Amino acid sequence: MDKKKVPYGSGQVKWVTTEWLEEHLEDEGLMILDTQPDIHDYIKVHIPGAVYLSEKTLRVPLHGTPGKWIPKEAAQLLLRRLGLWADVPVVVYTDKGLFKGWGDGLEQTMVAYSLVRFGHNNVYVLDGGLDKWLHEGRPTSQVFPKVEASDFKAAVRSEMFVSYEEFKRIKDNDDVILLDARPSNVYQGEGPWIRNEHIPGAVNLPWKGQMDADNPAFLKPEQEIQDC
Repeated sequence: MDKKKVPYGSGQVKWVTTEWLEEHLEDEGLMILDTQPDIHDYIKVHIPGAVYLSEKTLRVPLHGTPGKWIPKEAAQLLLRRLGLWADVPVVVYTDKGLFKGWGDGLEQTMVAYSLVRFGHNNVYVLDGGLDKWLHEGRPTSQVFPKVEASDFKAAVRSEMFVSYEEFKRIKDNDDVILLDARPSNVYQGEGPWIRNEHIPGAVNLPWKGQMDADNPAFLKPEQEIQDC
């Protein structure tokens, strides 16, 4: 497969290269979401036609516990204002952020998962994000695109996650592998939480180990990932 020419991967979330996206910038049936860590990063520079969405808008407190998913009604309002349609392909990207420099690369995968979780059917993640795009000298903009609201109908896809009760029921099964994707030092007990531990039996596979050392939004070659 020529990864420069087609989206790669399987399922409702796929990867696309910077080459592919530049070739399709003018496609009417394609939307681009900028998820840089701060809105000023987007204002400073973004890919032409991109609409801004902060991943922070997808998580709010619930009964005092931070970081819980917004309800589907809130997701529906948000995704409609963005002009998203469930079957229209959307490319999601992020960057460290030229203005604030706060990005860790997770924004684009967080948003990509969230879109599918709430009912989108065709999500692409830009391999290498805006950092790679800028490094290659591809076109940029500071113009805000004109967007018309959609009638996106949000629905929580339960097949995209397991509940805590289900997790407790299956976690010790022989056919279940539990991966802890946090950094190794956090896995070993140096995190910011009240209980700095990991779930018994969990195997540590830090997510950054799958990404380029200089660009946390850029996947390593497939063979290197398999060798991890």
